[in-house]
Amino acid sequence: MKQIGSIILFLLVIFSTGCSSKPEQSVEGKIEIGKTVKPFTLNDQFEKPHTLTQDTKMLILVFQKATGHLVKEYFNKKPIDFLEKRDTVFVADVSGMPSIIYSMFAKSDLQKHKYPIWLIFDDNESAKFKNAQNEDKIEIVYLDNLKVTDIKLITTEDELKKIFE
Repeated sequence: MKQIGSIILFLLVIFSTGCSSKPEQSVEGKIEIGKTVKPFTLNDQFEKPHTLTQDTKMLILVFQKATGHLVKEYFNKKPIDFLEKRDTVFVADVSGMPSIIYSMFAKSDLQKHKYPIWLIFDDNESAKFKNAQNEDKIEIVYLDNLKVTDIKLITTEDELKKIFE
């Protein structure tokens, strides 16, 4: 019984401390039309590193679980090379997730998807992309030689279909 109490206490501490021990940052998203996105490297769900290149035509950014699921389900219906053939990168921010939750649950779920999902684990890296006002939306960033030519904010699978069809 004492062991169960210790486990419950441990879980309460994990969940009550929030997603990160880092202070909240008020940095707004740095991606803006007309600006150039600096190349960056992120690991995918299989821990394989990927680097943004000048060939990338589109970034799909998600910052919340619900929008991430929507995008993943859409791409699950497509051929495995669908993103690659369109020079498109799917980036999911998991920086707010406690690492124990990621390790125990989310990682295996993400690995069910065979296309690469670039993952942001770090709050500082997330701040380079995230705009707090739009974090509940799917952010579609159009690139030409890493220069942002357009940004669309969408919320539904139908809107995502219109982007690609």
